[in-house]
Amino acid sequence: MHAQRKKLALLALGLSIAAFWIITNLLTDGTDEADKVASVVAALTALITLGITVLPLLQPRTPDSHKSCRNS
Repeated sequence: MHAQRKKLALLALGLSIAAFWIITNLLTDGTDEADKVASVVAALTALITLGITVLPLLQPRTPDSHKSCRNS
């Protein structure tokens, strides 16, 4: 199960890198500086959001982790 989650996380990371490249390279060609900055900020925000989504997928899930949350 962990291997499947890791593959999914790596796929999401690869897609986010591709999206970042598309936004920063293709959409910013021929535009003014403000549009370039806005595009880069949007791409970074998307990467951070995806990172928050991907990192939990990389963590192994154990039954004990849920028990410790309930007991505290």
